[in-house]
Amino acid sequence: GVRCFPIQAAARPGRGGLRLIGVHSDQARESCQVAYEFVCRALRDSVRPRVTDVALFVPQSVDNAFGSSLGVAAAAAILSAMTGRDLGPECAFLGSCDLYGNTYFDDISADAYLDALEAAGVTTVYAAAGTGAKLYRYRSGRGIRVVEAANLSVLLEAAYSLPAALRRMEKEE
Repeated sequence: GVRCFPIQAAARPGRGGLRLIGVHSDQARESCQVAYEFVCRALRDSVRPRVTDVALFVPQSVDNAFGSSLGVAAAAAILSAMTGRDLGPECAFLGSCDLYGNTYFDDISADAYLDALEAAGVTTVYAAAGTGAKLYRYRSGRGIRVVEAANLSVLLEAAYSLPAALRRMEKEE
């Protein structure tokens, strides 16, 4: 039941709102909203969150069982839209987050995740702390690198090579 799919986000001038498209489960909606709030907080010194609307599109149906695990991917997509920095399809994001950027990984079969990621051509996975240990024995012989961190600010900084703004978030916690 694990699928790998892109999450798309677009930013435009507005009032600082989030519009969710294709997100139908309550858990998925809440997870995306939490990710949006974290990114806005991380970029609070920038004028962008206050004058930018973001549309987030999840092209696959996500049920409540997996809805909470959209947080890290949603945050990456929202940050990409707000900063104009893109990542290629060889990168994937796993896990959920809270308002302070702490990351969590649902304990679902690592086999299923790696099979889906490998089939999609993913070579780098940005994930919650502890994910690497769960995936370690399954990724031997596969070309998948796992970058993990307990806080979303570290993951996003690593993925997007962002400046110290996100590092400052971690110090405040």
